[in-house]
Amino acid sequence: MTVQPRAEWERKIKVGRSGLAPGCPAHAHSDSVWHIQDFATAQRLLRDLRTRQGGFGVEHADKFPAKMRQPVTWRDGEEHREHRRQTARYFAPRRVDTTYQAMIEWMAQDQCAVLLRNGRADLSELAFSLSVAVVGQVLGLTEGGAGLATRLDRIFKDLDVVPGWANPQAVRRQAAAAYNMGAFYRSDVRPAIAVRRVQRRDDLISHLIDEGCTNGEILGECVTYAGAGMVTTREFITVAAWHLLSDDELRASYSGGDRDNRMTILQEILRLEPVVANLARWTTGPMEFDSPTGPVAVPVGTRLDIDVAAANLDASAVGECPGQLRPGRQMAAGVAEVGLAFGDGPHRCPGAHIAMAETEIFLTKLLALPQVRMIAPPSASLRPEFASYAMSGLQVAVGPTDHQRRTPRTNGRAKIPIAAGSRQRPEGEASDTNEHYIAPSWATQHMFNRVVGQLSRRGISLFGARELAVRGRRSGQWRTTPVGLVELQGRRYILSATGNSQWVRNLRAAGTGELRLGSRAEPFRARELPEQERLPVLRAYLTNRWKSEVERLFDGVGSDASDDELRAIVPKHPVFEILPLT
Repeated sequence: MTVQPRAEWERKIKVGRSGLAPGCPAHAHSDSVWHIQDFATAQRLLRDLRTRQGGFGVEHADKFPAKMRQPVTWRDGEEHREHRRQTARYFAPRRVDTTYQAMIEWMAQDQCAVLLRNGRADLSELAFSLSVAVVGQVLGLTEGGAGLATRLDRIFKDLDVVPGWANPQAVRRQAAAAYNMGAFYRSDVRPAIAVRRVQRRDDLISHLIDEGCTNGEILGECVTYAGAGMVTTREFITVAAWHLLSDDELRASYSGGDRDNRMTILQEILRLEPVVANLARWTTGPMEFDSPTGPVAVPVGTRLDIDVAAANLDASAVGECPGQLRPGRQMAAGVAEVGLAFGDGPHRCPGAHIAMAETEIFLTKLLALPQVRMIAPPSASLRPEFASYAMSGLQVAVGPTDHQRRTPRTNGRAKIPIAAGSRQRPEGEASDTNEHYIAPSWATQHMFNRVVGQLSRRGISLFGARELAVRGRRSGQWRTTPVGLVELQGRRYILSATGNSQWVRNLRAAGTGELRLGSRAEPFRARELPEQERLPVLRAYLTNRWKSEVERLFDGVGSDASDDELRAIVPKHPVFEILPLT
């Protein structure tokens, strides 16, 4: 579905930026920096191989060890193009739609669950948690514990620290930045590298290991990819939500349309509100510009300031009324729907498709929540280290308003207000509080499971055990626990003796996992058996079980019990069949 331009949809930019002169010819200021604000010249220069990357800390590259390979965003030329070619598969649209789509769906659902549970939230915090979880999966930052978002946020706040010993304040900030970087490395990057040196995964860190990168070089790549993929996505999600939550008609069009319609609206918002407003380049060869006074020769080593925000308002490229929000506007030939918001040329953002998919999925789920509304608009500030805006303070709430809570009667009929964060449970859905679960004993949890898990990691299977790895339904991180495989008539199953444990809930949410033994990891797809199919598996599982386990976890029912006795405990023990992933 294509959204047609409508006069009543004409809306203005929310994030104000000064000094915009869309379409203005290239010109140099007193600082000898050439400023580009027309779309055609900006696009040409971003694609021109006679320029190299500027900004994003690349000017400080000479302060790092000479033998250290620079992050990909700092590199240019054939080496940079080859790296982008080899890693393109991690960001390809098809991979996003087939591999990452389900992951983003349940991660977005988890953030909506946080809002439902609390009744209100800062949207930028929800957006950042989502973007950290998604990019973490793509990179391979899956072995650390909780707090990844906090550790990264601390790093990004200190990205403008210049290495050096200029003054005591600079030294203190540099020490704090080094500490935060070290915490990120120790908690997240080093564990991920260690696991992947033993067994490669289908992620970027595994690829970097295969390229021979050192731990320090991998750390640098993780920080640059994370900054580009997490921070900017958070800001765009927040500003897009601001537009949608403050405009009822735009919101109705977004929620009432199909995915193409929603993407069209988001692309127009991004064109109007590019997160990164300026891209810096340095000339590596002689160039010539059309200036107000005629053609001008620009020497090698000239800094270029490409004003993306201004170029995206150039009427010659994006059509009439460029400063107004008009989804479905007619663009000039060769102009993308988002303009230059994702850059262009060799350094065009590789994660553009992931960022748009995250935003569309999350905002669609957010706007579907009961009575979701904005209760405080955000404030915007500028971040020089990214040349971007930073949104904060956009508060959203769900459930009845305070007025509705104070007036529980309507038309004389008693109404029971639904508490903020709760949801109405569909008829027939089991209540979480009634689900059967018996916590494992201290000895099982701290002794037996640890021993079985350690043996499995060393390739030794005790009683046919494996280490089950499933991504946490809230954190997105790998969670592991030892499980016993049940083989029956050529099929394999895993059964939860304790009932609806955390691994059961995670496996239900993820639908996939891994069975690990030593360095081997077997990805699988899980099918939860309905109760009527569980009895033979339960009987096979109970064979050779210890009497104490049978007494405590299975109500004293053993493998020699009658079918009726087994059926009585079947609902308490979820069973999953292990199926090939493809």
